[in-house]
Amino acid sequence: SALSAGVITRKDSFKVVTKEAASGLVMGIILGLLVGPICHYVMGISMHVSTVISVTLPLLSTIAAFLGSSLPFVCVTLGLDP
Repeated sequence: SALSAGVITRKDSFKVVTKEAASGLVMGIILGLLVGPICHYVMGISMHVSTVISVTLPLLSTIAAFLGSSLPFVCVTLGLDP
């Protein structure tokens, strides 16, 4: 990986994690806008549940991207090989 090769250092962690979290948010918004209406109109799920799905997807995607990009930096900080 770029972190093991030294291309990215711990100083770059804020920039990398922020970019990854932002891309996770954008992906989650796109998924929420697509999946919510499909759940309601195609699958017949209630509007309340479809709204919860549409709102939850961006949140979960952002959290997943944040954790996925920050864990290698945590490993390097703890002296573990990412």
